[in-house]
Formats: sequence, structure tokens, C-alpha cells
Amino acid sequence: MPVYKRLQVAGRLAFLFFGHSVFRKENEGGIIEVYHILEVRMIELIEVKNIDEYYRKLNVGIETSKMWNTLQSKSEVGLAKSERGYQQVARIMGGNIARGLSLNADLAECLVMCQGAFFPAYGKEGKKVVMRYMRENDIEMSEADLARNFVEYDLSRTKNIVSVDFDNKLKELFDVDNEPKTKEVELARMCGKTIESIKKIEMNTNTNQADFVYSMIRDIQHDCISAGELVESDKLQELLKGVSDREVELCDNKRLEIYDRIKSLSRIFKSEKMSGIYEYIGASER
Repeated sequence: MPVYKRLQVAGRLAFLFFGHSVFRKENEGGIIEVYHILEVRMIELIEVKNIDEYYRKLNVGIETSKMWNTLQSKSEVGLAKSERGYQQVARIMGGNIARGLSLNADLAECLVMCQGAFFPAYGKEGKKVVMRYMRENDIEMSEADLARNFVEYDLSRTKNIVSVDFDNKLKELFDVDNEPKTKEVELARMCGKTIESIKKIEMNTNTNQADFVYSMIRDIQHDCISAGELVESDKLQELLKGVSDREVELCDNKRLEIYDRIKSLSRIFKSEKMSGIYEYIGASER
């Protein structure tokens, strides 16, 4: 990832802490110089000695982050339930399987939560508008880098340390074009995929949602721990075969409303358009 993309995070944090005056240099070189100064103070990736203790504390820290708590007021278009409920289920599933397989349960839960927290208002439909806004405004950043930067941006402003190790794990987590190298990352991806499948089934069938979610998660946990490795649920895959790919889409007026909201946030943060996008992703839906 280009260095200047990483420095954008420092620029956003500088605005939050010091206001527009930080950016009142007109030439681009001056602004980049300010970013360099602030990166060390604001978003330096920290080498931690006690990894287990770090992830235990980060697990608690994510629970208090804005990105996690705003999930309570967000939902996928076509589903009435809060996204936080789904992601809490994914977190519990990830932690239980990690403990059963002797993996780092705190790391697994942190990754599951961060993956789920990259959820704009209106879910997939909101994300489509975000990516459209980026394309139309010549912002060259992949969805994977957008997700990682958003997570680190939110963790930093809620006073959580971002370690070098966790930064690497997040990069691996969101780089869906490549197979994961770390078991906890593989587990987090599996949990996210499971929740997406469950939401798809619920959206397109008349299942008893509470019973269905409980039984599926219980069975997947049991299968993985019994096998001593991560395994896909044959039952879930069989259910998916009978489900169409139909998704509920937002109307054009709502898409335009989201686009205008991102644009207005970007005007507020004149020095960095990305901050407006991040503020939208972290904003409540209702």
C-alpha cells in the first residue's frame, strides 16, 4: 500500500484532535510534512512484547469503539434485525471454536469484530454507494485497504493501540483474493462467511430465525472442534442450494441520499475526502 495512503490516517486524526488550522499550508509538500510529523505521534504502529495480553485488552477495547457500537443501529437492507446481533453471534462462534482448537481466542474475536464492523449504514447497499463515490472522485483505494484503514482509524480515535502484528493480521483478513496464512484469520473469515449465509437464508425463506441461528452455530462449533480443524458446514451448504441470489436493493432516491451524505461529510473534512467516507461508514443508520 502506498505510503501516502497510510499517511491519510494521520491527517484525519490530526483534524479530529487539532482542527482545520493544522492543514492551513497551501502547498501539498507542506501538508505531507505535517502528516509525517503527526504519524509518529498519532498512528505509530506499536511493537508489543506480550501478544496475549495485548489482544485481551484490544478485545475489550473494540467493544467500546464507535465502529462496533454503531452496528446496533444498522441493518442489512431486507432484514429487520440489528447487525450487531449477527456480529455478536459471529464473535461468540469464533471465540468458542478458537478455544476448542487451542488458537488465540482473543485474537480471533478481535478479527471477527473488526471484519463485521466494516459495515456502512444499509450494509452491502451502502457499501456500493461508497465505492461508487470513490470511483467518481478518483480515490484510488481498494475495498480491502478501505476496510483496514477504517478499522485502524476508529481504533486509534478510541485510544486503542494498533500493533504491527494486528496491522498485518488485518491486511491478511481483508485481502480476500489470497488464502489466509494464519488460522485465526481463516477462522474469522469463516465466521463472516457463515453469518452472510445465514442472513441470505433468513432473507429468502420463512425460517424460525432464533432457532435456526442457534442450531447452525452450535453444529458448526461442534463439527470444527470434533474434527480438530476448521470445516465447512454441509448442512449450511445444502440449505444455500435452495436459496436464490435475490437481494433487496435500495431505491434510487435512497442511493442519492447516501451519496449526498458522503459528499457533505467530505466538504466538512476539506483536507481529506477519505475522512468523510470513514465518518459515513461509522455513522448510524437510524
